[in-house]
Amino acid sequence: MSNAPSPDSSAPPVDRAAWRTRVDRDLRGADYTRELVQRLLDGRTVEPLHDETTTPTAHEPAGQPGASP
Repeated sequence: MSNAPSPDSSAPPVDRAAWRTRVDRDLRGADYTRELVQRLLDGRTVEPLHDETTTPTAHEPAGQPGASP
């Protein structure tokens, strides 16, 4: 049995500023957007860190696998 958290479990909050500071350090001067942000063919972007404000909901086309858009 896996010890991985279930998608339903609540993860601890992430301090975005601290996370970004660490990422910028690890990138060693490389451009954050160019290295970590993906642009999809339909124009949407995919950020490397997601939370309730950036994760698609069931009301958006990409919200639920198998759901009709």
